[in-house]
Amino acid sequence: MNYLQKMTYYNDLTTNDIYIHTNGAQNILFIGGCRAFVYSIFLEEICKTNQYLKNAQFGFSAIAVHIIEFYKRGKTKNMTNVIENADIIICEQVRQYNVLNTSEECEQNIFNSFNIKPTCKIIQVPNLEFRYYKNDLVLHSDNINEIKMMKEEVLNKFIVFLKKYGFDNFSKYVIDNIHSKRFFISVNHPCNHTIIEFIRELCNIVWQQQLSYETISKLNKIQIFDNDFNDRTKISIEDYQTGLDPNVQ
Repeated sequence: MNYLQKMTYYNDLTTNDIYIHTNGAQNILFIGGCRAFVYSIFLEEICKTNQYLKNAQFGFSAIAVHIIEFYKRGKTKNMTNVIENADIIICEQVRQYNVLNTSEECEQNIFNSFNIKPTCKIIQVPNLEFRYYKNDLVLHSDNINEIKMMKEEVLNKFIVFLKKYGFDNFSKYVIDNIHSKRFFISVNHPCNHTIIEFIRELCNIVWQQQLSYETISKLNKIQIFDNDFNDRTKISIEDYQTGLDPNVQ
C-alpha cells in the first residue's frame, strides 16, 4: 500500500469537508494536526492483525485543524455529524482553533460547541512536536555548552509533557534512545519508530492491548514522514557534539 497516497486521501477528506473514511460499529475520530491522519492510518493497520481491535469493527475519521484554519471554515453540517457520531475521540491539545479547541479552558471548544455523545470516550494525547535538534532551536549563541543546556531543557519539558498524559513507557523510550535514534524528521513530523512507540502505548492505555511482533512488523513499513528529504531538519555537528550517535542522519 502507498501510505503517502493514503495520507493525501485523508488530507482531501478534510479539505472537502468530508472527514469520514469509514463508518463502523464504533466510530473513532482523530482531531489534531497532520499527525491525526497518521494515527488513523496506523490504527487501521493495527486492527487488521489485532483480533480484539478487529472485532470492534471501528470506523475511522479525522479532522486536521490546520486545514480548517487555512480555509477559514466554520462549523459545518458534516463537521457536526462526524463529531457528534463519534464513540471515541482521540485528540491532540488544540487551543487556537475556535469550535475545534479540545481544551475546556478555551472559551470555545468541542465540548460546548457540539452535542458529543454522553457515552463518547475522550482520549487527550500530547502533541508530538519536538524542537530539539540544533537547527530547530531558537538560539542566541553557538556556544556548545549553551546548546547542550537548551537541548536538555527541551528534552525534560517534553518528557514531563508526555507523562502528564500518561505516556510513561513512551517517555522512557525517548530517554533511553534520544542519543541513538532520530526521533523527528522535522519539528512536528515524528519518525516512524516514534509513532510506533507512541501508538503502542495508546493502544495499551485505551484498550489494554499489547501489539504483537506481526503488528509491529507491518507498522514498520508505514514510512510517511521519514521519506521527506526536502523539509527534514538537517542534523548539525553540534547535535553530534552533544551526544547524538554519529550514525544518525
